[in-house]
Amino acid sequence: MERPQIIYKNNGNFEEVTDLVNETLRDIISACENDNVHQLETVLQSIETVKLDRYLNAMMELYRSPTYLLTPLMFASIHGHSSIVRFLLENYSHYCIVDALNYSSDFNYDSFKYEGYFYRQTALWLAVQNKHFNVVQILISLGKANVNHMADESEGKSWTPLEEYHARIVKNNVGYTPLTIAGIEDDKLVMNYYMNNDDKSWYTTSQIIDELELIGCYHLTSNKVDRYSKSYEYFLRAMKLRYKDLNKPILKTNLLPPMEVYDYYIECQTIEELELIKNDPDRIMMQGLVIWERLNITFDFLNQLNTQALYYANNIEYQRAIQLYTHACYLRIKTQIDVHGYLEGLKNYFHGDNDRFPCSSNEIEPTEVYHIDQCLSIILNLIFIGIEILRYSGEKERERRRIIHQLVQQLLDFDYRTVSDNKTLLHLSLIPYHKDRWLGHIGIVTTFPSLPVVKFLLSCRASVNAIDNDHYTPLHDFVLSDYKHFPHLQWIDIENIFKLLINSGAHLDAIAHGRTPKDCAKDTRFQRLFEMHPIQLHLKCICARLIQKEKINYMNSIPTHLQSFIEMH
Repeated sequence: MERPQIIYKNNGNFEEVTDLVNETLRDIISACENDNVHQLETVLQSIETVKLDRYLNAMMELYRSPTYLLTPLMFASIHGHSSIVRFLLENYSHYCIVDALNYSSDFNYDSFKYEGYFYRQTALWLAVQNKHFNVVQILISLGKANVNHMADESEGKSWTPLEEYHARIVKNNVGYTPLTIAGIEDDKLVMNYYMNNDDKSWYTTSQIIDELELIGCYHLTSNKVDRYSKSYEYFLRAMKLRYKDLNKPILKTNLLPPMEVYDYYIECQTIEELELIKNDPDRIMMQGLVIWERLNITFDFLNQLNTQALYYANNIEYQRAIQLYTHACYLRIKTQIDVHGYLEGLKNYFHGDNDRFPCSSNEIEPTEVYHIDQCLSIILNLIFIGIEILRYSGEKERERRRIIHQLVQQLLDFDYRTVSDNKTLLHLSLIPYHKDRWLGHIGIVTTFPSLPVVKFLLSCRASVNAIDNDHYTPLHDFVLSDYKHFPHLQWIDIENIFKLLINSGAHLDAIAHGRTPKDCAKDTRFQRLFEMHPIQLHLKCICARLIQKEKINYMNSIPTHLQSFIEMH
Protein backbone atom coordinates (compact mmCIF):
# COMPACT_ATOMS: atom_id res chain seq x y z
CA MET A 1 0.00 0.00 0.00
CA GLU A 2 1.39 3.43 -1.03
CA ARG A 3 2.20 5.63 1.96
CA PRO A 4 -0.01 8.76 2.01
CA GLN A 5 1.59 12.13 1.29
CA ILE A 6 1.81 14.29 4.42
CA ILE A 7 2.90 17.91 4.79
CA TYR A 8 3.57 19.96 7.93
CA LYS A 9 1.45 23.12 8.29
CA ASN A 10 2.29 26.45 9.93
CA ASN A 11 -0.45 25.87 12.50
CA GLY A 12 1.43 22.83 13.81
CA ASN A 13 -0.85 20.23 12.24
CA PHE A 14 -0.28 17.62 9.56
CA GLU A 15 -2.24 17.56 6.32
CA GLU A 16 -2.67 14.58 4.01
CA VAL A 17 -2.44 15.59 0.36
CA THR A 18 -2.48 13.92 -3.07
CA ASP A 19 -1.15 16.59 -5.46
CA LEU A 20 2.63 16.11 -4.93
CA VAL A 21 4.75 14.18 -7.41
CA ASN A 22 6.44 11.33 -5.56
CA GLU A 23 9.41 11.29 -7.95
CA THR A 24 10.06 14.98 -7.25
CA LEU A 25 9.86 14.36 -3.51
CA ARG A 26 12.37 11.53 -3.79
CA ASP A 27 14.75 13.74 -5.79
CA ILE A 28 14.61 16.43 -3.08
CA ILE A 29 15.30 13.96 -0.29
CA SER A 30 18.08 12.29 -2.29
CA ALA A 31 19.84 15.65 -2.70
CA CYS A 32 19.47 16.41 1.06
CA GLU A 33 20.76 12.98 2.07
CA ASN A 34 23.72 13.05 -0.33
CA ASP A 35 24.72 16.69 0.30
CA ASN A 36 24.16 17.60 -3.37
CA VAL A 37 23.36 21.33 -3.41
CA HIS A 38 23.37 21.53 -7.24
CA GLN A 39 20.79 18.71 -7.55
CA LEU A 40 18.58 20.31 -4.89
CA GLU A 41 18.73 23.72 -6.58
CA THR A 42 17.80 22.18 -9.97
CA VAL A 43 14.78 20.30 -8.54
CA LEU A 44 13.45 23.29 -6.59
CA GLN A 45 13.73 25.60 -9.61
CA SER A 46 11.54 23.17 -11.58
CA ILE A 47 8.68 23.42 -9.03
CA GLU A 48 5.91 25.99 -9.30
CA THR A 49 6.40 28.77 -6.78
CA VAL A 50 2.91 28.27 -5.27
CA LYS A 51 3.84 24.66 -4.45
CA LEU A 52 7.32 25.22 -3.02
CA ASP A 53 6.10 25.41 0.59
CA ARG A 54 4.25 22.11 0.14
CA TYR A 55 7.33 20.27 -1.19
CA LEU A 56 9.74 21.81 1.33
CA ASN A 57 7.50 20.83 4.26
CA ALA A 58 6.51 17.42 2.95
CA MET A 59 7.28 14.50 5.28
CA MET A 60 9.33 11.70 3.76
CA GLU A 61 10.61 8.42 5.18
CA LEU A 62 13.93 8.00 6.94
CA TYR A 63 14.49 4.24 6.90
CA ARG A 64 15.36 3.53 10.51
CA SER A 65 13.56 1.72 13.29
CA PRO A 66 11.08 3.15 14.01
CA THR A 67 10.37 4.76 10.64
CA TYR A 68 10.58 8.55 10.89
CA LEU A 69 8.91 11.03 8.56
CA LEU A 70 11.07 14.15 8.11
CA THR A 71 11.05 17.36 6.12
CA PRO A 72 13.95 18.06 3.70
CA LEU A 73 15.51 20.44 6.26
CA MET A 74 15.35 17.65 8.87
CA PHE A 75 17.02 15.21 6.47
CA ALA A 76 19.92 17.59 5.95
CA SER A 77 20.15 18.31 9.69
CA ILE A 78 20.14 14.69 10.82
CA HIS A 79 22.92 13.87 8.32
CA GLY A 80 24.97 16.94 9.27
CA HIS A 81 24.97 18.48 5.76
CA SER A 82 25.56 22.12 6.69
CA SER A 83 25.82 23.25 3.03
CA ILE A 84 22.26 22.01 2.31
CA VAL A 85 20.93 23.61 5.51
CA ARG A 86 22.61 26.91 4.66
CA PHE A 87 21.30 26.80 1.06
CA LEU A 88 17.71 26.21 2.21
CA LEU A 89 17.76 28.91 4.88
CA GLU A 90 19.48 31.53 2.70
CA ASN A 91 17.24 30.98 -0.34
CA TYR A 92 13.99 29.38 0.85
CA SER A 93 13.60 30.44 4.52
CA HIS A 94 10.15 31.94 3.79
CA TYR A 95 9.01 28.48 2.59
CA CYS A 96 10.71 26.18 5.12
CA ILE A 97 9.09 25.79 8.56
CA VAL A 98 12.28 25.66 10.63
CA ASP A 99 10.61 24.37 13.79
CA ALA A 100 8.45 21.77 12.07
CA LEU A 101 8.02 18.60 14.13
CA ASN A 102 8.82 15.11 12.93
CA TYR A 103 6.48 12.17 12.79
CA SER A 104 6.62 8.39 12.91
CA SER A 105 4.29 6.26 10.84
CA ASP A 106 4.09 2.49 10.34
CA PHE A 107 1.63 0.27 8.53
CA ASN A 108 -0.85 -1.58 10.75
CA TYR A 109 -1.77 -4.83 9.00
CA ASP A 110 -4.75 -5.38 11.32
CA SER A 111 -6.46 -2.11 10.43
CA PHE A 112 -4.77 -2.05 6.98
CA LYS A 113 -3.72 1.57 7.28
CA TYR A 114 -0.79 3.73 8.38
CA GLU A 115 -0.77 4.85 12.02
CA GLY A 116 1.48 7.60 13.35
CA TYR A 117 3.05 9.09 16.45
CA PHE A 118 4.09 12.72 16.97
CA TYR A 119 7.70 12.84 18.30
CA ARG A 120 7.95 16.66 18.44
CA GLN A 121 11.58 16.66 17.29
CA THR A 122 12.70 19.70 15.30
CA ALA A 123 15.56 20.02 12.80
CA LEU A 124 17.61 21.72 15.56
CA TRP A 125 16.83 18.95 18.02
CA LEU A 126 17.90 16.29 15.50
CA ALA A 127 21.15 18.15 14.78
CA VAL A 128 21.86 18.41 18.51
CA GLN A 129 21.05 14.73 19.07
CA ASN A 130 23.49 13.73 16.33
CA LYS A 131 26.12 16.30 17.46
CA HIS A 132 26.31 18.23 14.20
CA PHE A 133 27.42 21.51 15.76
CA ASN A 134 27.93 23.38 12.46
CA VAL A 135 24.33 22.66 11.54
CA VAL A 136 23.20 23.78 15.00
CA GLN A 137 24.89 27.16 14.57
CA ILE A 138 23.37 27.68 11.10
CA LEU A 139 19.85 26.76 12.25
CA ILE A 140 20.12 29.21 15.13
CA SER A 141 21.79 32.10 13.32
CA LEU A 142 19.97 31.91 9.96
CA GLY A 143 16.81 30.02 10.85
CA LYS A 144 16.18 31.53 14.28
CA ALA A 145 15.35 28.01 15.49
CA ASN A 146 13.74 27.64 18.91
CA VAL A 147 16.66 26.75 21.19
CA ASN A 148 14.43 25.85 24.14
CA HIS A 149 12.19 23.32 22.42
CA MET A 150 11.91 19.98 24.26
CA ALA A 151 10.89 16.93 22.26
CA ASP A 152 8.61 14.23 23.63
CA GLU A 153 11.43 11.68 23.73
CA SER A 154 14.31 14.09 24.30
CA GLU A 155 15.02 13.02 27.89
CA GLY A 156 16.82 16.33 28.34
CA LYS A 157 19.17 15.84 25.36
CA SER A 158 18.53 19.28 23.85
CA TRP A 159 21.56 20.70 25.60
CA THR A 160 23.45 22.64 22.94
CA PRO A 161 21.62 25.99 22.29
CA LEU A 162 23.88 28.95 23.00
CA GLU A 163 23.47 31.58 25.67
CA GLU A 164 23.48 34.51 23.24
CA TYR A 165 20.30 33.05 21.79
CA HIS A 166 18.64 33.03 25.22
CA ALA A 167 18.90 29.32 25.89
CA ARG A 168 18.01 28.27 29.43
CA ILE A 169 19.67 25.64 31.58
CA VAL A 170 16.70 23.73 32.98
CA LYS A 171 16.01 20.29 34.38
CA ASN A 172 13.74 17.99 32.45
CA ASN A 173 10.98 15.91 34.00
CA VAL A 174 13.43 13.33 35.39
CA GLY A 175 15.85 15.85 36.88
CA TYR A 176 18.47 15.94 34.10
CA THR A 177 20.23 19.13 33.01
CA PRO A 178 22.37 19.34 29.85
CA LEU A 179 25.52 18.72 31.92
CA THR A 180 23.90 15.69 33.55
CA ILE A 181 23.15 14.16 30.15
CA ALA A 182 26.66 14.82 28.90
CA GLY A 183 28.14 13.20 32.02
CA ILE A 184 25.89 10.14 31.84
CA GLU A 185 26.94 9.67 28.21
CA ASP A 186 30.53 10.37 29.28
CA ASP A 187 30.79 13.05 26.59
CA LYS A 188 33.93 14.91 27.65
CA LEU A 189 33.68 17.48 24.82
CA VAL A 190 30.26 18.75 25.85
CA MET A 191 31.08 18.56 29.57
CA ASN A 192 34.16 20.70 29.10
CA TYR A 193 32.12 23.18 27.08
CA TYR A 194 29.78 23.74 30.01
CA MET A 195 32.35 23.52 32.79
CA ASN A 196 35.35 25.34 31.31
CA ASN A 197 33.85 28.01 29.03
CA ASP A 198 34.93 31.25 30.70
CA ASP A 199 32.83 33.34 28.31
CA LYS A 200 29.58 31.71 29.30
CA SER A 201 28.32 31.37 32.86
CA TRP A 202 26.32 28.18 32.35
CA TYR A 203 26.70 26.87 35.91
CA THR A 204 28.12 28.14 39.19
CA THR A 205 30.92 26.13 40.78
CA SER A 206 28.52 24.79 43.42
CA GLN A 207 26.10 23.68 40.71
CA ILE A 208 28.90 21.92 38.83
CA ILE A 209 29.86 20.07 42.03
CA ASP A 210 26.26 18.95 42.52
CA GLU A 211 26.03 17.87 38.88
CA LEU A 212 29.27 15.86 39.06
CA GLU A 213 28.05 14.08 42.20
CA LEU A 214 24.70 13.29 40.58
CA ILE A 215 26.44 12.00 37.46
CA GLY A 216 28.44 9.68 39.71
CA CYS A 217 25.16 8.47 41.21
CA TYR A 218 23.58 7.87 37.80
CA HIS A 219 26.55 5.74 36.70
CA LEU A 220 25.75 3.36 39.57
CA THR A 221 22.52 2.46 37.75
CA SER A 222 24.33 1.12 34.68
CA ASN A 223 25.18 -2.54 34.10
CA LYS A 224 28.70 -1.80 32.91
CA VAL A 225 31.60 -3.55 34.63
CA ASP A 226 33.27 -0.20 35.34
CA ARG A 227 30.24 1.44 36.97
CA TYR A 228 31.85 1.69 40.41
CA SER A 229 35.13 3.10 39.08
CA LYS A 230 33.22 5.52 36.86
CA SER A 231 31.11 6.70 39.81
CA TYR A 232 34.22 7.10 41.94
CA GLU A 233 35.81 9.15 39.15
CA TYR A 234 32.98 11.70 39.22
CA PHE A 235 32.80 11.77 43.03
CA LEU A 236 36.54 12.51 43.09
CA ARG A 237 36.23 15.27 40.46
CA ALA A 238 33.52 16.91 42.55
CA MET A 239 35.58 16.62 45.74
CA LYS A 240 38.69 18.14 44.10
CA LEU A 241 36.56 21.03 42.87
CA ARG A 242 35.33 21.59 46.45
CA TYR A 243 38.91 22.05 47.62
CA LYS A 244 40.27 23.86 44.55
CA ASP A 245 40.60 26.97 46.71
CA LEU A 246 42.00 25.68 50.00
CA ASN A 247 41.34 29.03 51.65
CA LYS A 248 37.66 28.91 50.74
CA PRO A 249 36.63 25.27 50.30
CA ILE A 250 33.02 24.59 49.30
CA LEU A 251 31.94 22.32 52.14
CA LYS A 252 28.96 19.98 52.01
CA THR A 253 25.76 21.15 53.68
CA ASN A 254 22.50 19.40 54.60
CA LEU A 255 24.21 16.05 55.13
CA LEU A 256 21.86 13.20 55.94
CA PRO A 257 22.06 11.88 59.51
CA PRO A 258 23.45 8.34 59.92
CA MET A 259 20.68 5.83 59.16
CA GLU A 260 20.70 2.07 59.54
CA VAL A 261 19.08 1.75 56.11
CA TYR A 262 22.41 2.99 54.68
CA ASP A 263 24.43 0.99 57.18
CA TYR A 264 25.03 4.21 59.18
CA TYR A 265 27.20 5.45 56.33
CA ILE A 266 28.22 9.13 56.35
CA GLU A 267 29.25 10.92 53.16
CA CYS A 268 32.95 11.37 52.58
CA GLN A 269 33.82 15.02 53.18
CA THR A 270 37.47 15.12 52.14
CA ILE A 271 39.60 13.74 49.32
CA GLU A 272 41.42 11.52 51.81
CA GLU A 273 38.17 9.99 53.08
CA LEU A 274 37.01 9.36 49.52
CA GLU A 275 40.27 7.64 48.56
CA LEU A 276 39.73 5.13 51.38
CA ILE A 277 36.59 3.72 49.69
CA LYS A 278 38.02 3.64 46.15
CA ASN A 279 38.15 -0.17 46.01
CA ASP A 280 35.04 -0.87 48.10
CA PRO A 281 31.97 -1.23 45.81
CA ASP A 282 29.52 -1.45 48.72
CA ARG A 283 30.81 1.80 50.22
CA ILE A 284 30.76 3.52 46.84
CA MET A 285 27.12 2.44 46.48
CA MET A 286 26.27 3.84 49.93
CA GLN A 287 28.12 7.05 49.03
CA GLY A 288 26.01 7.35 45.90
CA LEU A 289 22.69 6.66 47.62
CA VAL A 290 23.18 9.18 50.44
CA ILE A 291 24.35 11.84 47.95
CA TRP A 292 21.38 11.15 45.68
CA GLU A 293 18.85 11.40 48.49
CA ARG A 294 20.46 14.64 49.68
CA LEU A 295 20.48 16.28 46.25
CA ASN A 296 17.57 15.01 44.23
CA ILE A 297 14.92 12.40 45.08
CA THR A 298 13.72 11.27 41.65
CA PHE A 299 12.09 8.26 40.03
CA ASP A 300 15.55 6.99 39.05
CA PHE A 301 16.76 7.27 42.64
CA LEU A 302 13.77 5.36 44.04
CA ASN A 303 14.21 2.72 41.36
CA GLN A 304 17.87 2.35 42.33
CA LEU A 305 16.86 1.80 45.97
CA ASN A 306 14.60 -1.02 44.83
CA THR A 307 17.34 -2.46 42.62
CA GLN A 308 19.80 -2.44 45.50
CA ALA A 309 17.20 -4.01 47.80
CA LEU A 310 16.70 -6.80 45.26
CA TYR A 311 20.47 -7.30 45.13
CA TYR A 312 20.54 -7.79 48.91
CA ALA A 313 17.57 -10.17 48.76
CA ASN A 314 19.27 -12.29 46.10
CA ASN A 315 22.33 -12.47 48.36
CA ILE A 316 20.19 -13.63 51.30
CA GLU A 317 20.62 -10.33 53.17
CA TYR A 318 16.92 -10.11 53.91
CA GLN A 319 17.12 -7.54 56.67
CA ARG A 320 19.01 -5.00 54.53
CA ALA A 321 16.74 -5.72 51.57
CA ILE A 322 13.51 -4.99 53.42
CA GLN A 323 14.99 -1.98 55.24
CA LEU A 324 16.01 -0.40 51.94
CA TYR A 325 12.72 -1.23 50.29
CA THR A 326 10.79 0.22 53.26
CA HIS A 327 12.77 3.42 52.98
CA ALA A 328 12.01 3.69 49.27
CA CYS A 329 8.30 3.22 49.97
CA TYR A 330 8.40 5.90 52.67
CA LEU A 331 10.05 8.36 50.27
CA ARG A 332 7.42 7.56 47.61
CA ILE A 333 4.70 8.53 50.06
CA LYS A 334 6.60 11.66 51.15
CA THR A 335 7.32 12.90 47.61
CA GLN A 336 4.29 11.36 45.83
CA ILE A 337 6.68 10.04 43.15
CA ASP A 338 5.59 6.80 41.47
CA VAL A 339 3.44 5.48 44.29
CA HIS A 340 2.27 2.78 41.89
CA GLY A 341 5.86 1.54 41.93
CA TYR A 342 5.24 0.46 45.52
CA LEU A 343 2.77 -2.14 44.33
CA GLU A 344 4.98 -3.43 41.55
CA GLY A 345 7.97 -3.68 43.88
CA LEU A 346 5.95 -5.44 46.55
CA LYS A 347 4.93 -8.03 43.96
CA ASN A 348 8.59 -8.69 43.19
CA TYR A 349 9.43 -9.32 46.83
CA PHE A 350 6.46 -11.33 48.03
CA HIS A 351 4.69 -12.75 44.99
CA GLY A 352 4.65 -16.36 46.02
CA ASP A 353 8.43 -16.61 46.46
CA ASN A 354 8.40 -18.63 49.67
CA ASP A 355 12.08 -19.56 49.33
CA ARG A 356 13.20 -16.01 49.95
CA PHE A 357 12.06 -15.96 53.53
CA PRO A 358 12.97 -18.81 55.90
CA CYS A 359 9.97 -19.67 58.03
CA SER A 360 11.32 -22.61 59.97
CA SER A 361 13.87 -22.34 62.74
CA ASN A 362 15.56 -25.41 61.27
CA GLU A 363 16.44 -23.45 58.15
CA ILE A 364 18.45 -20.66 59.77
CA GLU A 365 21.41 -20.17 62.04
CA PRO A 366 20.82 -18.88 65.60
CA THR A 367 22.65 -15.67 64.71
CA GLU A 368 19.99 -14.89 62.09
CA VAL A 369 17.07 -15.00 64.53
CA TYR A 370 17.26 -11.28 65.23
CA HIS A 371 17.30 -10.38 61.55
CA ILE A 372 14.34 -12.58 60.58
CA ASP A 373 12.27 -11.20 63.46
CA GLN A 374 13.23 -7.70 62.39
CA CYS A 375 12.14 -8.36 58.81
CA LEU A 376 8.65 -9.33 59.96
CA SER A 377 8.31 -6.07 61.83
CA ILE A 378 9.40 -4.13 58.77
CA ILE A 379 6.83 -6.03 56.68
CA LEU A 380 4.16 -4.58 58.97
CA ASN A 381 5.39 -1.10 58.10
CA LEU A 382 5.21 -2.00 54.40
CA ILE A 383 1.57 -2.97 54.92
CA PHE A 384 0.94 0.36 56.66
CA ILE A 385 2.52 2.20 53.70
CA GLY A 386 0.30 0.24 51.34
CA ILE A 387 -2.77 1.33 53.30
CA GLU A 388 -1.57 4.94 53.15
CA ILE A 389 -1.15 4.67 49.37
CA LEU A 390 -4.80 3.64 49.10
CA ARG A 391 -5.76 7.01 50.60
CA TYR A 392 -4.16 8.78 47.62
CA SER A 393 -5.29 6.34 44.95
CA GLY A 394 -8.51 8.00 43.77
CA GLU A 395 -10.10 6.06 40.95
CA LYS A 396 -7.37 3.42 41.16
CA GLU A 397 -8.17 2.53 44.76
CA ARG A 398 -10.22 -0.60 43.98
CA GLU A 399 -7.51 -2.18 41.82
CA ARG A 400 -4.72 -1.24 44.20
CA ARG A 401 -6.67 -2.51 47.20
CA ARG A 402 -7.14 -5.82 45.41
CA ILE A 403 -3.41 -6.12 44.72
CA ILE A 404 -2.33 -5.24 48.27
CA HIS A 405 -5.02 -7.52 49.73
CA GLN A 406 -3.77 -10.39 47.58
CA LEU A 407 -0.13 -9.86 48.60
CA VAL A 408 -0.92 -9.62 52.31
CA GLN A 409 -3.10 -12.71 52.02
CA GLN A 410 -0.10 -14.59 50.61
CA LEU A 411 2.04 -13.49 53.55
CA LEU A 412 -0.60 -14.76 55.95
CA ASP A 413 -0.97 -18.03 54.06
CA PHE A 414 2.77 -18.62 54.43
CA ASP A 415 2.22 -18.12 58.19
CA TYR A 416 5.51 -16.27 58.68
CA ARG A 417 6.37 -16.06 62.38
CA THR A 418 9.14 -14.69 64.54
CA VAL A 419 11.81 -17.24 65.22
CA SER A 420 12.41 -16.05 68.78
CA ASP A 421 8.85 -16.56 70.11
CA ASN A 422 6.64 -17.75 67.22
CA LYS A 423 4.52 -14.61 66.97
CA THR A 424 2.39 -13.92 63.89
CA LEU A 425 2.07 -10.63 62.03
CA LEU A 426 -1.19 -9.99 63.92
CA HIS A 427 0.61 -10.49 67.25
CA LEU A 428 3.26 -7.98 66.20
CA SER A 429 0.74 -5.42 65.00
CA LEU A 430 -0.74 -5.34 68.53
CA ILE A 431 2.47 -4.94 70.57
CA PRO A 432 3.08 -1.28 71.50
CA TYR A 433 6.34 0.19 70.25
CA HIS A 434 7.75 -3.16 69.20
CA LYS A 435 10.03 -1.08 66.96
CA ASP A 436 12.04 -0.36 70.12
CA ARG A 437 12.23 -4.07 70.77
CA TRP A 438 13.69 -5.00 67.39
CA LEU A 439 14.14 -2.18 64.92
CA GLY A 440 16.27 0.49 66.54
CA HIS A 441 16.42 3.64 64.42
CA ILE A 442 15.72 2.76 60.81
CA GLY A 443 13.05 5.31 59.98
CA ILE A 444 9.95 3.21 60.70
CA VAL A 445 6.86 5.03 59.44
CA THR A 446 4.28 4.38 62.17
CA THR A 447 3.83 3.17 65.74
CA PHE A 448 1.87 0.21 67.01
CA PRO A 449 -0.75 -0.96 67.86
CA SER A 450 -1.97 0.31 64.51
CA LEU A 451 -5.72 0.25 63.92
CA PRO A 452 -5.40 0.41 60.08
CA VAL A 453 -2.91 -2.47 60.02
CA VAL A 454 -4.92 -4.65 62.43
CA LYS A 455 -8.10 -3.99 60.49
CA PHE A 456 -6.42 -4.83 57.18
CA LEU A 457 -4.82 -8.03 58.51
CA LEU A 458 -8.16 -9.24 59.85
CA SER A 459 -9.83 -8.41 56.52
CA CYS A 460 -7.23 -10.74 54.96
CA ARG A 461 -8.30 -13.52 57.36
CA ALA A 462 -5.38 -13.30 59.79
CA SER A 463 -5.81 -15.90 62.54
CA VAL A 464 -7.25 -13.98 65.48
CA ASN A 465 -6.59 -16.88 67.89
CA ALA A 466 -3.11 -17.97 66.83
CA ILE A 467 -0.83 -18.80 69.77
CA ASP A 468 2.88 -18.13 70.21
CA ASN A 469 5.47 -20.15 72.16
CA ASP A 470 3.95 -18.96 75.45
CA HIS A 471 0.40 -19.76 74.31
CA TYR A 472 -0.37 -16.04 74.11
CA THR A 473 -3.05 -15.10 71.58
CA PRO A 474 -2.98 -11.69 69.85
CA LEU A 475 -5.53 -10.48 72.43
CA HIS A 476 -3.21 -11.54 75.27
CA ASP A 477 -0.35 -9.54 73.77
CA PHE A 478 -2.64 -6.58 73.17
CA VAL A 479 -3.83 -6.20 76.78
CA LEU A 480 -0.52 -7.09 78.42
CA SER A 481 0.82 -3.57 77.89
CA ASP A 482 0.18 -0.45 79.91
CA TYR A 483 -1.41 2.29 77.84
CA LYS A 484 -1.40 5.03 80.48
CA HIS A 485 0.92 7.17 78.38
CA PHE A 486 -1.53 7.10 75.44
CA PRO A 487 -3.49 10.34 74.88
CA HIS A 488 -7.27 10.21 74.65
CA LEU A 489 -7.44 10.04 70.85
CA GLN A 490 -5.00 7.14 70.76
CA TRP A 491 -6.98 5.32 73.46
CA ILE A 492 -10.04 5.54 71.21
CA ASP A 493 -8.05 3.54 68.65
CA ILE A 494 -7.18 1.02 71.39
CA GLU A 495 -10.87 0.58 72.20
CA ASN A 496 -11.70 0.14 68.51
CA ILE A 497 -8.97 -2.48 68.12
CA PHE A 498 -10.32 -4.35 71.15
CA LYS A 499 -13.84 -4.38 69.70
CA LEU A 500 -12.46 -5.42 66.31
CA LEU A 501 -10.67 -8.42 67.82
CA ILE A 502 -13.78 -9.49 69.75
CA ASN A 503 -16.03 -9.11 66.71
CA SER A 504 -13.53 -11.14 64.68
CA GLY A 505 -13.88 -14.09 67.05
CA ALA A 506 -11.07 -13.60 69.62
CA HIS A 507 -11.55 -16.12 72.44
CA LEU A 508 -11.87 -14.38 75.80
CA ASP A 509 -11.41 -17.73 77.53
CA ALA A 510 -8.02 -18.51 75.93
CA ILE A 511 -5.51 -19.63 78.58
CA ALA A 512 -1.81 -18.72 78.68
CA HIS A 513 0.13 -19.66 81.84
CA GLY A 514 -3.21 -20.16 83.55
CA ARG A 515 -4.50 -16.68 82.71
CA THR A 516 -7.17 -15.38 80.35
CA PRO A 517 -6.70 -12.08 78.46
CA LYS A 518 -8.78 -10.34 81.16
CA ASP A 519 -6.42 -11.68 83.83
CA CYS A 520 -3.45 -10.28 81.90
CA ALA A 521 -4.85 -6.78 81.37
CA LYS A 522 -2.58 -4.17 82.94
CA ASP A 523 -4.54 -1.03 82.06
CA THR A 524 -7.60 -0.67 84.30
CA ARG A 525 -9.58 0.80 81.41
CA PHE A 526 -9.57 -2.65 79.84
CA GLN A 527 -11.67 -3.95 82.75
CA ARG A 528 -14.63 -1.90 81.59
CA LEU A 529 -14.23 -3.28 78.08
CA PHE A 530 -14.09 -6.87 79.34
CA GLU A 531 -17.19 -6.28 81.45
CA MET A 532 -19.01 -5.19 78.32
CA HIS A 533 -18.00 -8.49 76.70
CA PRO A 534 -18.36 -11.24 79.34
CA ILE A 535 -16.96 -14.68 78.59
CA GLN A 536 -19.52 -16.94 76.98
CA LEU A 537 -18.26 -20.51 77.05
CA HIS A 538 -19.29 -22.59 74.07
CA LEU A 539 -19.50 -26.37 74.18
CA LYS A 540 -16.32 -26.71 72.08
CA CYS A 541 -14.44 -24.48 74.52
CA ILE A 542 -15.65 -26.54 77.49
CA CYS A 543 -14.56 -29.74 75.73
CA ALA A 544 -11.12 -28.24 74.99
CA ARG A 545 -10.68 -27.27 78.65
CA LEU A 546 -11.72 -30.72 79.81
CA ILE A 547 -9.18 -32.37 77.48
CA GLN A 548 -6.47 -30.12 78.88
CA LYS A 549 -7.56 -30.66 82.49
CA GLU A 550 -7.66 -34.48 82.15
CA LYS A 551 -4.40 -34.43 80.14
CA ILE A 552 -5.91 -36.56 77.42
CA ASN A 553 -3.39 -37.34 74.67
CA TYR A 554 -4.83 -35.87 71.48
CA MET A 555 -1.67 -35.28 69.44
CA ASN A 556 -1.78 -36.83 65.95
CA SER A 557 -5.34 -38.00 66.62
CA ILE A 558 -7.21 -34.91 65.47
CA PRO A 559 -6.67 -32.26 62.71
CA THR A 560 -3.96 -29.68 63.27
CA HIS A 561 -6.36 -26.73 63.62
CA LEU A 562 -8.19 -28.56 66.43
CA GLN A 563 -4.89 -29.23 68.18
CA SER A 564 -4.21 -25.48 68.19
CA PHE A 565 -7.71 -24.84 69.46
CA ILE A 566 -7.19 -27.20 72.42
CA GLU A 567 -3.76 -25.73 73.17
CA MET A 568 -5.35 -22.29 73.40
CA HIS A 569 -7.59 -23.48 76.25
